[in-house]
Amino acid sequence: MPPSPKPMTPKPVTPKPMSSPKPVSASVLAKFSFTGLLNTAVDFAVFAALTWLGWSPAAAHTASTALATLNSFVLNRNWTFRHTRRQSDLVRMSKFITLNLVSYGLSLGVLLAAGAQGFTPLAAKAGALVITMTVNFAGNRWWVFPPAQEGLQAAPPGTQTQSTEDDSWSH
Repeated sequence: MPPSPKPMTPKPVTPKPMSSPKPVSASVLAKFSFTGLLNTAVDFAVFAALTWLGWSPAAAHTASTALATLNSFVLNRNWTFRHTRRQSDLVRMSKFITLNLVSYGLSLGVLLAAGAQGFTPLAAKAGALVITMTVNFAGNRWWVFPPAQEGLQAAPPGTQTQSTEDDSWSH
């Protein structure tokens, strides 16, 4: 008669300690800043042109923000926050649009409130920029384009992968 099998004792699971987010590298911060300057230039140029053409500040803000947001997503996805985390463009774009809608609401509120206080539309727009830059960086860095996590598998063969966020400016 064969010996009876030993009862299996489950191995205790030790939870991994929660790690704090990786510090932001100088390269990522510089890329985000440069991308932000380009987006701001697009935003302000379109806003100024449309208000000069007679559009209301709110309508011009909506159009200029939409164009700057599209530019921002493309640059941030392909350059600023390159990473190896598997996430579809649809998921990232959905998160990006959500984040930018929140930023849009904040900036529109500042724009309208500053306008009601007598500030020029461009001065009000500049004030809104200060608030939204901080919100956008934090949201993009840790929610829309989060850094790859240890133990996360790479993308399947044949799919597009991206390098780490600390890659050089030459990409």
